[in-house]
Amino acid sequence: MVTKLSKAHRNTYSDEDANQCEECVAAASLPFHGIYNFSCLCCCARLVVSARPERNQQEAMFASIAKCEIAPKREEIIDYMKNNF
Repeated sequence: MVTKLSKAHRNTYSDEDANQCEECVAAASLPFHGIYNFSCLCCCARLVVSARPERNQQEAMFASIAKCEIAPKREEIIDYMKNNF
């Protein structure tokens, strides 16, 4: 299910991300929300960013994401991180 963000939450994400999954909405208001939806590009990027600055942990996150058939590709996640984090 995709939930439209309120105006208060839009400060966290760009306008193109106005439709985020439930986990993204929860993460916008709860900074330590640790649930990630691997079909959501933003969730995958949040997961990898959470492992910074540890490169090995980031690679482990990418490996976990890659196991999911409906997950975005590594390149998509990296592009999203460059533009949004």
